[in-house]
Amino acid sequence: MNYYVWVWPFLIGYIIGSIIIGKNLKKLIKIKNKYLYWGFIMALPIASFITHSFFLAVLIHALVFFIIKDILVLIFKDKLKIFKGIYARGLLVIVMALLLSIYGYYNAYDLQVEEYTIETIKPLQRETTIVFASDLHMGTINFEYELDFLEKEVKEIKPNILIIGGDLFDEYTSLEIKKKTIEKLNNLDVDIYMIEGNHDLLNSKEKELFKGTNINILEDESTLIDNNYYLVGRLDVRRNDRKDYRELISNLDDSKPIILLEHEPYIKDLKNEMIDLQLTGHTHNGQLFPGNFFLKYGMYKYNDSKMIVSSGLGVWNIPIRTAGHSEIVKINLVNA
Repeated sequence: MNYYVWVWPFLIGYIIGSIIIGKNLKKLIKIKNKYLYWGFIMALPIASFITHSFFLAVLIHALVFFIIKDILVLIFKDKLKIFKGIYARGLLVIVMALLLSIYGYYNAYDLQVEEYTIETIKPLQRETTIVFASDLHMGTINFEYELDFLEKEVKEIKPNILIIGGDLFDEYTSLEIKKKTIEKLNNLDVDIYMIEGNHDLLNSKEKELFKGTNINILEDESTLIDNNYYLVGRLDVRRNDRKDYRELISNLDDSKPIILLEHEPYIKDLKNEMIDLQLTGHTHNGQLFPGNFFLKYGMYKYNDSKMIVSSGLGVWNIPIRTAGHSEIVKINLVNA
């Protein structure tokens, strides 16, 4: 997949969104020079994005509320005279967006454990407990808070295995934070398996950091866990050397359960009758309202196969979550 194709929708959305916000705020923000005004409106989202600013969330939520307001006015027209008075030239929308974003700041750090019980059609020799954590994005705006939570829960749950589902780091994570994160994970008394995500494609130097630790990176390869079930870890879809999934499972014993680790929630592989469970993240459950209405989250079933999509333990780019919550996933793998 060519990820550059996504530049155009984002660019068009950015322009349209800036125009909607700009027109609605024109009476509230008193800047006489129209070029200065529109330059400010267009630059504000970019500046907020680059600086991981709280105000980017305010702008996005304001855009959503402005659109809702415009639709209401279009439908009800003169019947909304009271609403127009309360609207106060856009001030109501800004206050609502600000309050929602403040809630989102605190919600981003309300970390939770989501639990699923998965009954396998193929018999397990031993029932097992898995902790699945994805999308920590350590070192951008996420620091040790999420990692401390993961450490505490792993010690309490005592899983048989810990799986990291990609985006442990981000593109701009410093080498020092990577070393500290790996060291902390390595101190956990549990076997750890991980795959890459779209933000933490590891180079050879970074892979060296994992050598000698209890963290096993699966790169388009499978491993048999305790002669009980298979873990199949896929390279991220952005990797040109990513193999076809059939190549990865063709030689596996299909009488044992197969768990597929795929960073993004693609269902093509899951529909193959050999895949019993797919663990994935990436979507953050939208992170910002109303993204949760458009992106996958939770458990999905396809014939006898299941897919769990986690909302992720961390957040991306801005420290706000107004869609869903930050979580790790506890999976009880049992016989049907």
